[in-house]
Amino acid sequence: MILANAIIIASRLVKDLMPACERIQVVGSVRRGKPAVKDLDVLVIPGTGFLPKVMTLGKTKLAGQKIIGLTYHDPVETVDVQLFVADEKTWATLLLIRTGSAAFNKNLAIDAKRKGYSLKASGIGVVNSGGNLIASHSEAAIIEACGLKYREPWQREIPLSLSQQNKRIDCEACGLVYP
Repeated sequence: MILANAIIIASRLVKDLMPACERIQVVGSVRRGKPAVKDLDVLVIPGTGFLPKVMTLGKTKLAGQKIIGLTYHDPVETVDVQLFVADEKTWATLLLIRTGSAAFNKNLAIDAKRKGYSLKASGIGVVNSGGNLIASHSEAAIIEACGLKYREPWQREIPLSLSQQNKRIDCEACGLVYP
């Protein structure tokens, strides 16, 4: 679907889920502003009545405690949705990781490792080899701890032809600029 339709549908989904969430944010390709969107990714901190509310919105498929697949029946079209469950401690890291792009995340993980750190996909944040937390409170702090300058979500896209290479991509045009 085109981005404009994805934004409209995502807005309706957020409106539907908002009463059952403490916090909610559209992530993934919509947040990055990709012109073509395959599905919707949404990060949530569940509130009271979250799962019953989700189940009223379409067919659900639980993929563990942290990911819920949903076939959302919007008046315009039916859309596949991934709901990623966070809490306050994991919010910033999951916001960053679930926004992507996958190649951008791969670069962050490679750069973290070069510094002796690890970017934890569980949402913990960036930790050192001793397991001590280095950064987790904001996207900017996590990105900078990995050695990159902060880039807005729409600057985190890496062309598919480059992202399929099995190595770190250092490409100013992709928003990956070292200080």
